[in-house]
Amino acid sequence: MKKQFLFSILVLFLVLGFLFSEQCLALEKETHRALNEQIAKVPTNSFSLNTYLINQLGFNIGVEQILNGKEVWKWVRDGGRTEDEPMYTRSLNHFHDPLKTWDSSGFKGTFKSSIVWAQDQGWIGSQFGGDWSWKKARDSFYKALTAMTKIERDNNFSETFRGLGQAMHLVQNSSVPDKVKANGIREGSNG
Repeated sequence: MKKQFLFSILVLFLVLGFLFSEQCLALEKETHRALNEQIAKVPTNSFSLNTYLINQLGFNIGVEQILNGKEVWKWVRDGGRTEDEPMYTRSLNHFHDPLKTWDSSGFKGTFKSSIVWAQDQGWIGSQFGGDWSWKKARDSFYKALTAMTKIERDNNFSETFRGLGQAMHLVQNSSVPDKVKANGIREGSNG
């Protein structure tokens, strides 16, 4: 009798847990990493990062150019993975509810919308893994183009390509329905 009671309590907790939890499907870190690597290395829709780097920036070996001990494509690839680090901090800013105002369209209405986060992370980003916004990537790109020394150029290009990879991660998240949805509106509902 006691075993049956304990089993019933366990089942009740499991059922309640499933009913009151929000499931959120997302791309895994390694999936972002693989997508970014593919995009950095393989021409897509007549754009090739390799060709751009060779023809526009003078990188003799394109995506294989080494900056701070790592090839350009690896900076982009690793940026896709590191946007989720540290765990449960940056990723809380990876949601967007299109039916809410910009200031409340992030996760639970508390965190930044992924669209706002991608553009400007400000001091919050520096508290949780650094500012890797599109704005920061553009600033690093400008600094790399205007730097006086190879060390400064390499440092800023490294930050540019990592930031690009992290911004790509946020764009990829836009393809995941649970990352971009209106709270309470699910597929098949009349809302």
